[in-house]
Amino acid sequence: MVHSVRVKGGRASYANSYIKTARLQQEKEAQKPMFLKMGDLHGTRGLLLVLLDKAKAVVGSILTGEGTGTANTSLVYHARRLLALHEGDLPYMLRVLCNGVVETVGRLTLKDGNAAYPGPFTAHPKLDPKTGEMFFFGYSFDAKPYFRAGMVAASGEVSRQWVIDVPYPVMAHDCGMTEKYAVLLHLPLCFDPKQLAMGDNLPVVFKPNKRARIGLLCRDMPGCGCDVENPNAKPAPVQWFELPAFFAFHTANAWEDEDGRVHLVLCTYPKFDFDFEKKHKCEVPDDLKPRLVHYVMDPASGTHASHQVSGVHCDFPMVNPAHACYTTRYAWGATWGLSGIAKAAYPLCLLPGAEDDGFLLVYVYDPTLDTSTMNVYDAKTMDPEPLARVRLPRRVPHGFHTLFMTEKQLQAQTPPRLH
Repeated sequence: MVHSVRVKGGRASYANSYIKTARLQQEKEAQKPMFLKMGDLHGTRGLLLVLLDKAKAVVGSILTGEGTGTANTSLVYHARRLLALHEGDLPYMLRVLCNGVVETVGRLTLKDGNAAYPGPFTAHPKLDPKTGEMFFFGYSFDAKPYFRAGMVAASGEVSRQWVIDVPYPVMAHDCGMTEKYAVLLHLPLCFDPKQLAMGDNLPVVFKPNKRARIGLLCRDMPGCGCDVENPNAKPAPVQWFELPAFFAFHTANAWEDEDGRVHLVLCTYPKFDFDFEKKHKCEVPDDLKPRLVHYVMDPASGTHASHQVSGVHCDFPMVNPAHACYTTRYAWGATWGLSGIAKAAYPLCLLPGAEDDGFLLVYVYDPTLDTSTMNVYDAKTMDPEPLARVRLPRRVPHGFHTLFMTEKQLQAQTPPRLH
């Protein structure tokens, strides 16, 4: 479900609507859940459900040809299209009507000439505000290539696709982009199906004995010239930097400095366990909580360095989108437990102008009243008292990511077109 607040003429209107994915349509017709969820994948029961899911696909009781994603993770506006994203599928195109209601147009088709991109498509593509290009990638656990990536031109057409050669499959949620490079994260959160047979475990496990790897792919590198699932597709050259094991869901930003070094700011977990609270029933230790860490890679020497930006535990970072992919000084993120907002500054990055001129828009849930508001905060002063508060007629459940669309973007939305 997507929730929206339309602000115009001094008034705010709220709307919500389900994104009409192929998955939802099948489950509505069946009037029951038909597909596996991440939370189902526990222990031997989860293993049996995986086998049952595959059997249902074989006999046709569930249809997977139009994807099985939920389109519920994040939103991006690119090439006059509003897209709903989930890293297990292709994007779904949405359209915001003049009254703020959001309608589903359908599942997007991405093509590079005659070669269709098969998916999946990350929930966190990166947009270059200067060129209008959008970098994306996808990963899979079950078959090579485990990584594939591509670039979408400002026009909305896929300009090139790449096969990325990695030694083993991992869960990869985010990426980065600079003026010259796409930044790939191959971090040791690995798929291990044996875990399903070893008690009530998830099959995705952090492996501290493996190295974390950050890869640099030149943005102007020619594509593979064919479908990325083609066994003859040649992998793109990537320069990898190996570091001690860590995990990160989200990238704050990436950029290059005048010496050609690549900077990457991540919300870094020194260790990671999806099931920690369930298994241990205790306070989460510090090394299982994220902090902003600034990584610097030097492509010329092959060396790297890192330092912690802030001691505050936070995730879901963002920067001023007008400065994404280029040097930034500030990042904003949600503090641990989603209890507040933190602003961090990188002391080495001094920019002219007011990068933090603007507002932070946040959905806030009050459990004592079971109500939600949309709060507006000053991004520069970080005053805890909101500048404005819009009380919403419905509770907005905890979600993942939001998107602000300008009036110009709302008016510029392309007519419904999926190709």
